[in-house]
Amino acid sequence: QHDTLVFLGTRPVKRVELLGGIYLCQAGFIQILALLHLLVFLAVGSFKSVEGIWEVAPIWFVAQFISIWVWSALGLALGLISKRYLALAAFYAGLVEMGLYRIPTNIRALSMRVHLESLLSRSEPLQEQFNFKTGHMGMDLLALALGVGVGLLVASLLYNFKEYHSTEEMQK
Repeated sequence: QHDTLVFLGTRPVKRVELLGGIYLCQAGFIQILALLHLLVFLAVGSFKSVEGIWEVAPIWFVAQFISIWVWSALGLALGLISKRYLALAAFYAGLVEMGLYRIPTNIRALSMRVHLESLLSRSEPLQEQFNFKTGHMGMDLLALALGVGVGLLVASLLYNFKEYHSTEEMQK
């Protein structure tokens, strides 16, 4: 609820601990759901005798695991920017992940999608199917870690400087 953050702010918990807890709970919950979906995907693929499903599973799991941490950090930051964070997320996706991604220059490296596809390109069946561009694995992991760091830094700065005791909330 909207008042929950104000209530938690009155407890003897540091703001960084509270924000970190929110991030870890959100990302952890999504990780569990994604793992369950991956297991269902693999079970159905095995049942339907999909060729190469187990070859793709390890790299798919790694890319999924990393992407959840990246997108959760971005989601946390967007949630602190505005109550309409889904509109901001759609704007970000259109501008960066779909727009900059398609520009054939180095600016496309700002898109996390480029780095995730580069990781997925290490799987031969996925590479044959989608023709992903392969980059340097260390640079891709660094860029994704930087995405998490920037998202958490922006969220932390916003959380520390944002005033939650507005006059509307104080009148309740």
